[in-house]
Amino acid sequence: MSSFRIPKAFMIFGQRIEVQWSRTLVDDSDCVGVFKPRKNVIILQAGDGEEVARPVSQVEQTFCHELVHSIFNFLGETELDGNEKLVELIGQALHQAFSTMTYEEEYNENMSHDEKVALGYRVRRFN
Repeated sequence: MSSFRIPKAFMIFGQRIEVQWSRTLVDDSDCVGVFKPRKNVIILQAGDGEEVARPVSQVEQTFCHELVHSIFNFLGETELDGNEKLVELIGQALHQAFSTMTYEEEYNENMSHDEKVALGYRVRRFN
């Protein structure tokens, strides 16, 4: 299975959600990901360190899990948002879809800006 890029930010239900990385989330909150609705932020545990080193696929799946929490939160579905089994299953399904998508032409980091635009990629820089 290939991987996908975890964004720095994305829009959902008209809200901009920032994605941040923490080196202490697992120590501070005993989890590897969290969605903070009042701040519109998903925080993921950075995977650099012996205690928290995880395969990229697990980090991606954690992102998808937190994405599902954000969706249920914006829908006002607090009961569904609290159903961790459902959130995890939908997150796994999203991860599988995102990581196995194929395209007519594969994106290449070495492509010029014009080539990327011609293929329909939105080129956006977050600095």
